[in-house]
Amino acid sequence: MTAPTLVEKLTQISNDAGFVAKTGKNAAQGFNFRGIDAVVNALSTGMRASRVIVFPTVLDYQYEQIAVGQNKATVGHVRLEVRYTFTDGVDSISAVVAGEAMDSGDKATAKAMSVAFRTALLQVFFLPTDEKDPDEDSFVRTSTPPSARANHPSVSAPVEQDDSDHAFASKPSRMSGLATEKQRSYIKDLAAKRGYDAEISNELTFDEASQLINELKQMPVIR
Repeated sequence: MTAPTLVEKLTQISNDAGFVAKTGKNAAQGFNFRGIDAVVNALSTGMRASRVIVFPTVLDYQYEQIAVGQNKATVGHVRLEVRYTFTDGVDSISAVVAGEAMDSGDKATAKAMSVAFRTALLQVFFLPTDEKDPDEDSFVRTSTPPSARANHPSVSAPVEQDDSDHAFASKPSRMSGLATEKQRSYIKDLAAKRGYDAEISNELTFDEASQLINELKQMPVIR
């Protein structure tokens, strides 16, 4: 009998793991997420049974200290690129992912590595959640609201967050490409929860609003 290939082993591990639910809860920022522990727990038994291991190689690492928020709090900001190699001792498959994180203490690097590892595992094993399909709901726009551009902190953050928001449910006007009312309202609420001021003006597009929402989700809470 021919031994299974590494690809076949990874596929079987994914099948055995099933889905990974968003059981983590960020109380301060109000969203659910899939943490690294939940993902590792779902995969570790199958990986051990198949004798597959994974090891990281950091390809790029950048660290800086930045000031954020109204109080100019100093936080560490880490960006890195990691190659994760999956191997059974015979074959190997690699995945290169990015990780980014901020922390006011000494955990920015550890957080960025956790983000990168979680991203690699979710993408290599194609792990779904237990949530309903977004296409089960539909929304109809009756008018195009006025647009706005929010003044927000110029801190780049990873778009690694895997939760979905109702702010993305409505589609932009095909003629104008402007942000939706739900997006603008969500931006103001999200900024306020983190202690930032969002001044509404004109010309905020749908894509810019989506990017801004993702950035705000990763910003630290400033009190």
